[in-house]
Amino acid sequence: MQAIADQLSADDLAALEQFSDKLAIVAARKAAQAAYDSAHTHQQALVQEKNGCRLRNGSD
Repeated sequence: MQAIADQLSADDLAALEQFSDKLAIVAARKAAQAAYDSAHTHQQALVQEKNGCRLRNGSD
């Protein structure tokens, strides 16, 4: 791996670093979206459960 890194120019290394940063941003966005989706799904389940209890109890 070091032999490959030794053959890269400064421009190549800068481009790889920039690409790596972009990948990290994409990964962070995907993780944030997954967390949001999970929380939203959980919230919807709680609302449905609450609504179901209201229907079973006959209250509004």
